[in-house]
Amino acid sequence: MNAQSGKAATTHTPTPWFATDLRQVRSHVGFVALTSGSDFNVAIEEANAAFIVRACNSHDALVAALRDIADAVYGTDTARLRARARAALAAAGEGA
Repeated sequence: MNAQSGKAATTHTPTPWFATDLRQVRSHVGFVALTSGSDFNVAIEEANAAFIVRACNSHDALVAALRDIADAVYGTDTARLRARARAALAAAGEGA
């Protein structure tokens, strides 16, 4: 239940997602999305599909790492927090 709207939360298609050579975003349970640009540039559409996949697949790890960092007491277990943040960044394709 969404606390702000009072409506039941809708869950998304389970990750991991992957991009196909048809500019589709899919998961193991089926179709998720089709990328399409107004200029019909295949390279841009493929890049968009790859970005959607990377962002969605890394979302949970990024949120968890940031939650840990936000909840940490200053100076406590910083090596573990840095490692978790680096892993989340790597999963997002942003390097460590």
